[in-house]
Amino acid sequence: HYVVPPEVRRHLSMLMGECLRPGGLLIISYYTGPHVLARTAIFRLLRAMDDPEAPTAARVAAARRHLEQIGAKAGQSRLKPFIEPGLKSLAGMNDSTLFHEVFNPHFEVLDTFG
Repeated sequence: HYVVPPEVRRHLSMLMGECLRPGGLLIISYYTGPHVLARTAIFRLLRAMDDPEAPTAARVAAARRHLEQIGAKAGQSRLKPFIEPGLKSLAGMNDSTLFHEVFNPHFEVLDTFG
């Protein structure tokens, strides 16, 4: 909350109150650094290779296979230090969390790079 001026916080609070249903939840996080950019790229890649018509378990299994393939190729790359933490984090997630993080249509990491 310290990143934005008080008037912006008030406006955001009002907007959230208007948009959320009673008992609804909104999470705002601030991620920084090259690892976050790599993880965002991995999410987008997995979504691009996804078959949304497939059963959930098959989608998660395919995502895990793709993560292994990305990891194998990253092992040969100078970008490995940036990619590997995101791959390990995703590989360690249980299936429900992995599905939510990768395939939730309302979860998107926004960047501010112009």
